[in-house]
Amino acid sequence: MIDPRFYEALGPVTVRALAPSSDIGGDAEREITGAAPADRAGPGDLCYYEGKKGAALESAPGACIIPPALAHLAPRAGALILTDRPRSFFARVVPSLLRGRGFAPAHLPLIRAPSSKTACVSAPASSSAPGAEIGAGAEIGPNSVIGPGVAIGRRSKIGARVSISFALIGDDVNILAGAVIGEQGFWRRWRCVRTD
Repeated sequence: MIDPRFYEALGPVTVRALAPSSDIGGDAEREITGAAPADRAGPGDLCYYEGKKGAALESAPGACIIPPALAHLAPRAGALILTDRPRSFFARVVPSLLRGRGFAPAHLPLIRAPSSKTACVSAPASSSAPGAEIGAGAEIGPNSVIGPGVAIGRRSKIGARVSISFALIGDDVNILAGAVIGEQGFWRRWRCVRTD
């Protein structure tokens, strides 16, 4: 259940390969292709569940990372990966399943207006990654970077030195200079690189 605009699937990966040294209940050879929140996980997804309210997991994920004492709360999961720290385990294994669509701003083409009817204004140093959509009448300030899959709505104004990734920006939005919007998710750590 990943958004393919922002993420690239690396799988399938078997549950056993994701958790080779963990206790696994159910089908250890089940193939997992993505990750999703516990309430929306499907047969090919990995999720984690902490059962804070003691309620049973309603979805039927391919694999669920769950504490051993709560395993009975995930009866519809294809496989259970048993650990006392499901959230941190999830954070460690998700990079084996998906990768954020990255971009290298220095090597990207300039933003181009999608059609002659579009009044997209772009300073020469701004860049846009493949798959980014810029709406009619949108203005992009100098030295701004628009990441892969990002959509910017019509008539939106993006200031100078703005970085937007993993986001869908609506119509008529004004983003001030220097703003940084979007990130890959809590399991990823950003690596900062000075670019001046």
